[in-house]
Amino acid sequence: MRNVRQPEMMSGLALSPDGQTMAFSYQYYGLDKERHTRTIGFYDFASEKFSLFETPKNQGWSKPSYSWDGTKLVFTISQVTEKGLHWDKKKFAIMDLSDFSYEIITPDWGMRFWPTFSPDAKRILYKKPAEIRNRGKTRYKHWDIWEMDIGGEERTQLTFYKYYQLGNCFYLPDGEKIIFSGLYPLSINSEESDAFYNKYWDNMIFIIDRLNVPDALDLEPFIEIESYHKNYKFSKLVGITKHEEILYKAITNGIDKKQGLDPGKKGFNYDLFIKQRDGKNNRLTMMKSYIADAAISLDGSRVIFQDDKDRNRILSYWSINSDGTDLFEIKLPQQQKEWQSLKPKNLQAIDQGIASPERD
Repeated sequence: MRNVRQPEMMSGLALSPDGQTMAFSYQYYGLDKERHTRTIGFYDFASEKFSLFETPKNQGWSKPSYSWDGTKLVFTISQVTEKGLHWDKKKFAIMDLSDFSYEIITPDWGMRFWPTFSPDAKRILYKKPAEIRNRGKTRYKHWDIWEMDIGGEERTQLTFYKYYQLGNCFYLPDGEKIIFSGLYPLSINSEESDAFYNKYWDNMIFIIDRLNVPDALDLEPFIEIESYHKNYKFSKLVGITKHEEILYKAITNGIDKKQGLDPGKKGFNYDLFIKQRDGKNNRLTMMKSYIADAAISLDGSRVIFQDDKDRNRILSYWSINSDGTDLFEIKLPQQQKEWQSLKPKNLQAIDQGIASPERD
């Protein structure tokens, strides 16, 4: 979420497979220049303790994602210069959570985003734009899904849809099918575009076979949602469980109004839903707010999310059981000393002459 009005924030939320630990990207916008401004942290639900990794000031760590067995973490390393974070230069790294040692698996820089593990932890799924836009509100365009082996050598472009926006992408438990959400495939012409939107509208969560990818017009929506608003806002995939339960978010203003509930008057509300294995769509939240980010544990026990309830760009963080019970707010520590400091075992330099294996 852009233009936040608070000195620090969490984003890129992830849950350990058992739902007992939250990993997140941490950003600090305050005046204390000695604080680690872009790094990865953890929150332990049992102890209610927060921790942050110490990283070089010229490295930004973000977008953590757990392996299916919970022993590893894949994340993104970006260059940080005096001008700030270099959005177009990123590497992927994998950390062993038993000792916090890690290995950079993409020696070269690239525009790569949101890495996730395959169930056997032998492959990484990620999304990648083909171009940087020269104007407009969105920086990148022509998004597609890519895959690489853990060694980072073999990289394959799986889709060729050239999406305007591409949401989260995950492997399903068999490791061969992929679920994702995408908006506006620019690979189709104007006539096909009309046919595409007449067919899908807001139902833009799809499952594909990674080795047999259909054309855009042959995609089948995975979740049927009644469209109360014909606009560019779409149902967006958030996460999956090992039981193939699907967590997604969708606009709920029309749903609430139809049921006689007050949806509020501050723009579109997004809420979380879980599609069960029996095909039922169960609504999980009723926040009357914009839910920006969320995650579900692989065992399906816990959901975490980030929202902007008062529409003032002040973010709140929440945990809820997947059955809708035990909703509570996760509050960031008020003082820096309340954060536990974590040190990677083998802090690595990055090239371009701006990194050092030692801390400044």
